[in-house]
Amino acid sequence: MTLEPRMKVFVALGRYDPTNSCEAQQSLIAGLRPDLSSRVTLRCYEAGHMMYRDESERAKVMADLSRFEAQAVASDQP
Repeated sequence: MTLEPRMKVFVALGRYDPTNSCEAQQSLIAGLRPDLSSRVTLRCYEAGHMMYRDESERAKVMADLSRFEAQAVASDQP
């Protein structure tokens, strides 16, 4: 991200993932420099590690990811 200032990151996590917790990722992102952390979108879903296996959570992930992509593309236009 330091080398590519236009790069944006979407992080999707399951709230009940025992190996990759939402709280740990929030803390990690909060520790980044503001110019980097402002380009990270973190979303936590009511599921485990494979949140996409739950039909309702998968729909939420896809909607959030579509919105993220649209915003990222729009903000990158001259």
